[in-house]
Amino acid sequence: MTLNYMHQNNIVHRDIKPENVLIEDLRSLQIKLTDFGFATFFNSENELDEVLGSPLYMPPEIVAHESYGSCVDIWSAGVMTYIMLCGRPPFFGNSKDDVYKSIQYDQLKMDSKEWDKISEDAKDFVQLCLNKDKDRRATSEQLINHAWLKDSVDGTSVGE
Repeated sequence: MTLNYMHQNNIVHRDIKPENVLIEDLRSLQIKLTDFGFATFFNSENELDEVLGSPLYMPPEIVAHESYGSCVDIWSAGVMTYIMLCGRPPFFGNSKDDVYKSIQYDQLKMDSKEWDKISEDAKDFVQLCLNKDKDRRATSEQLINHAWLKDSVDGTSVGE
């Protein structure tokens, strides 16, 4: 099941992390999600507020015990993308509480030498996913149509 399909059908996964992602076909970016133990339906009437997921991949709204919807999956996908591009998580700490504080208060940084090799489109994609304002975070549909993904499907390297 794909993220965009899920969100279009008001399903939120709530535990997106590398262990729960399968790549069926890299050339066409056929990516599937597994492990729906935390998944649930959502809509404007049932606000979700449970603290679920893996700490490194949790968005600020879950850490802060605020209501949320499908935007939590976008954040987690952004964390995974950030890690794939530079080799480390965007927010981290020595303990779970340190990780939570980093997620809530630290600014997203893309100024290390690893990011010098990354395209502006890729950086924009990650920034859209990791917007701390859940209402301004990109949707799965916006991300599927993002220039970085369109270029990679057309034959350009994802990191370029």
